[in-house]
Formats: sequence, C-alpha cells, structure tokens
Amino acid sequence: MLADLHPSVVLLDVQLPSLSGIEVCWWIRRQRHLADVPVILLGARTSQFEIDAGLLAGANHYVTKPITSAHITALVAHHLVGRPALPPPARVIIADSAD
Repeated sequence: MLADLHPSVVLLDVQLPSLSGIEVCWWIRRQRHLADVPVILLGARTSQFEIDAGLLAGANHYVTKPITSAHITALVAHHLVGRPALPPPARVIIADSAD
C-alpha cells in the first residue's frame, strides 16, 4: 500500500500506536521513490536524544509539541517551494468485456 504513495511532504507524529514515527521515517528513507520526500517529525518528547534519533533517521525537521498551525504551515510551505508539481493522477479506463 505505501509503495503506491507519492507524497510531496510527510508530516509524522513520533508516537504512533504500533511503531514509532522515527522507525517509519527510517523506512521512508530506504524507499527509492520516497527518498527525497521531506519528512517533518512532531514529538512531545524534547530530549536531545529523541531529537537526534529523529534527525539521524532522516527527518528534515523535528518539531516539539505544542506547535501552532502557523508554524506547521510555514514548515510545509518551506519544503514545497521549488518542488516540481505532482503529475495529475492517471486515468483509469475500464473496458466493457461484452464488446
């Protein structure tokens, strides 16, 4: 399922239910089609160890909570500036097999 995704930016919480956002970031960085996608980690933990772990996993930014919507908007906009626009989604044509 994730292999079919082509996001412009990934906004990822560090504390996910089953794995950590840091593990997901590490996985994203090892996928060829996602390797250049900016990753922004959001975390409630503010220890330098946690922040360093996120950045070493490949995150472009590690932002500690609480965070304002203006800050998130600015970070996302920063990473989208200069990136090529995504191509339009492919059209799916289902032919009638009765022909």
